[in-house]
Amino acid sequence: MAHRKRLFQGRMTLAILGALGFGLLMAGSIFISNKTVRMRTEIAGLASRRDFLEARSGLLLADWNAATAGPVIVRRAQRELGLVIPEDPDLVLVCREAAPIDEDTGLWRKFLSRFGGGATAQAAMDPTGLVAGTMVSLTPRAGAGNGERP
Repeated sequence: MAHRKRLFQGRMTLAILGALGFGLLMAGSIFISNKTVRMRTEIAGLASRRDFLEARSGLLLADWNAATAGPVIVRRAQRELGLVIPEDPDLVLVCREAAPIDEDTGLWRKFLSRFGGGATAQAAMDPTGLVAGTMVSLTPRAGAGNGERP
């Protein structure tokens, strides 16, 4: 009888399977390492972009605050719309203390006194309660109605 010799014996098979397994583990490790490095690079790029956008947002906010400042708006209204600021304001605000509500008055009078009516006439007692300042007049300059710019 002929006896066949085995191509691979038990130890040889284990060695080949071990080397193949080790090679697969190394390939997986390299793949995961490359993926991790790529993701960390992408995260660093996104963090840099976020910092840039935050700085740009701060610059835009500073520009917005400068463009919407009161004096800037008044100058622009004078230049583009031809509005004038009168020396004496047409409107004077009078600040007064809130009048105490009497408990003996009726419900209707209490309600109206909260809006400045319904009670006795109230006026400012001293001239220091007057608030006078520069106010912007929304009236165009004379002659600006016919398309001319003064």
